[in-house]
Amino acid sequence: MVHIPPFEVTIWIEQLEDGCKYDLATTCASSISLDELEELSVDPATTSAMLSPRSLKLSYGPMRGSDRLRQNIAALYRSPTVTQESILTTNGGIVANQIVLQALLSADDHVVVMYPTYEQLYQTPRMLGAEVTLWKLTPSSSPEDKWEWTLDLAFLRSAIKPNTKMLVLNSPNNPTGAHLSADMQKQILAIAAEHDLIVFCDEVFYPLFRMEDPPSSFLDLNYDKAIVIGSLSKAYSLAGTRTGWIASANSELLDRCAAMRHYTTISVSQIDEAIAAEALADRCRLPLLARANRLATTNIHALETFVEEHRGRCSWSKPVAGTTAMLLFMRDGRPVDDKEFCLRLLRTTGVLLCPASVCFGDGKESADFRGFVRVGAAIDTAEMAGALREMRRFMAEGFAEVPLAPA
Repeated sequence: MVHIPPFEVTIWIEQLEDGCKYDLATTCASSISLDELEELSVDPATTSAMLSPRSLKLSYGPMRGSDRLRQNIAALYRSPTVTQESILTTNGGIVANQIVLQALLSADDHVVVMYPTYEQLYQTPRMLGAEVTLWKLTPSSSPEDKWEWTLDLAFLRSAIKPNTKMLVLNSPNNPTGAHLSADMQKQILAIAAEHDLIVFCDEVFYPLFRMEDPPSSFLDLNYDKAIVIGSLSKAYSLAGTRTGWIASANSELLDRCAAMRHYTTISVSQIDEAIAAEALADRCRLPLLARANRLATTNIHALETFVEEHRGRCSWSKPVAGTTAMLLFMRDGRPVDDKEFCLRLLRTTGVLLCPASVCFGDGKESADFRGFVRVGAAIDTAEMAGALREMRRFMAEGFAEVPLAPA
């Protein structure tokens, strides 16, 4: 039987979320109802009509996804080579990832994966028998000071082997909130082109940037072997639709994904696709993104205040993209045991965070990311305010008792 490693972040949340009062483990922008989607729309009457598909015959529907949804997804990208025919719809981003990896990799391949990231992106290649090299984001300076997450391009160049098939990226990144700048994208693609690599980027957080002149999607950078995935879950607040997509202007790559998709997805629910198509129409899409960015901006500012109040014990690289952030907790110059920190915080305050060494380290014995916790930063602002109030109390009353991470 195939060895199936535990999906640590999913297990952590599944086991603990029911008992929490403040869910800062979620990475979705605060979820909305269909009524709220209609209220957000700049044309509520049209949106109301589009969200009432009662006359729709509930057959399987178009195999590759509805025309309207695929057209609206294609319109997210600026490249003229990306059309409706460049899109496959899927049951959420997680299925999109699975299809791409299973369709394009084999046991003889080697893959370089940006790390930390969603575990699926490196564990699935391993389950397929591929060799995986992790390309690690690291702090630019001592974590006790102000720092940024950085990637070493020299390491990437040295990691490539004759059988390297794919470079797997995640930008904006989960869990760090870091993103690949336009210059970094250019350098990555130059290396990929030199070795004829597939560049696969999980872009479920892609539309969310709190900066001027944000970087482009990898699909808009004129690289022939680029393939990306997206989703309604994170930036668009509609995880319950279970709608995602695979996008590539390379018909050979997309056709292989379509062939694999036949084994996982006859079609996506027509009702889900109707909701998704309306959400991605400009009358809803732009207000949805504006709302998500407002939530993240407000909450990131609140987190920044918390970090400043606890300087010497808490530090971070302030994210300007996505919905997540990583906080590092230290005492006496050493990282605390992040799992124990999270468990004690949950038990005494009801605040749920994700310990990074457990949820994003590479295996139970990994020393990576000790002391770090992931925070979901696009939740309801009142919930964030309440959670930070409880975290301040914990820092005053319980933090001193949290054990340090093993040396």
